[in-house]
Amino acid sequence: MYTYAFTNDTNICLPTGMVGDLTIVEHYGIAAIVEPGFSIRTCEEDDRALLQAVMIHDCILRSLFAQTTILPLRFGTEFASQQDLLRHLQDNGQDYLNKLTALDGKAEYLLKLSPVDCPEADLNPQLKGRAYFQAKKQMAERQHEWQQKQKLAFEMMLGTMATIGAKFVAGSGHQVHLLLDRANNLPQTVSDWQAHCPFWQVQVSEELPPYHFV
Repeated sequence: MYTYAFTNDTNICLPTGMVGDLTIVEHYGIAAIVEPGFSIRTCEEDDRALLQAVMIHDCILRSLFAQTTILPLRFGTEFASQQDLLRHLQDNGQDYLNKLTALDGKAEYLLKLSPVDCPEADLNPQLKGRAYFQAKKQMAERQHEWQQKQKLAFEMMLGTMATIGAKFVAGSGHQVHLLLDRANNLPQTVSDWQAHCPFWQVQVSEELPPYHFV
């Protein structure tokens, strides 16, 4: 039984699934959003169908998250039968309820930071010998100083996020996943920080389900 998410709210509008309708399987206050008519096996051999299924899975999670607090599940999460799912909810229901309570009113955001290159003037082509090597040395020193300030600015940005109550998980490269109250105006916080930081260009995503905090 293909499963998208767990929630403690059954008063929601269910979107259309991969191939049919979604339904709710509930057990003592914890509910699973499932699609009985779909199995991941139907698209495992077709890369295009698999990619489309991944995208639909994400769209469904976002639709659910726009309405209520959810525990989003990874693409491909299936249970062998409804009975197996009910046993899983019985064994883990209280833990899921605790997580849902902790995540209530919160959203995940993705920060993408792009390092700004050190502004440098071109070396004077007329320089020769010692003067040339001295200019090269000074350029290397400026680049090193810029990189150190860049690193410090990154750490200060994380500190700023911590002061507004964010939890964060490092992503690939210079990406950071944040968990934050939806009431916080994160785009404005990032904009204020960006205005005083020439070392990074920062992009902030829309509100996302808490993929990295379940």
